[in-house]
Amino acid sequence: MDYQTMVAMGLDGGGPLKLILCGRVEETDVGKSGIVSVVYATMDRAAAERRLSELMLASRPGHYYMVYGVPLDEDLTLLGHYPSVEVTREDLE
Repeated sequence: MDYQTMVAMGLDGGGPLKLILCGRVEETDVGKSGIVSVVYATMDRAAAERRLSELMLASRPGHYYMVYGVPLDEDLTLLGHYPSVEVTREDLE
């Protein structure tokens, strides 16, 4: 599945709460760490789309963004697509 398809899924489906997550790799005193953080939350689809575009245009090398439509009062791990960003071993080498 390509990035644009996943963004469309996050904006148009899943639930009313839209979360934007950022994944990145940081150098630490003991090596590299994968960091995943929630950087924006809204119930407004248009605001989520606008903010995701702004973040993508900010050109922050090594920062990867994804938006998720999150249902409320539900076990998110039971969904096929829920808030997460993959950090691979290669990212940390």
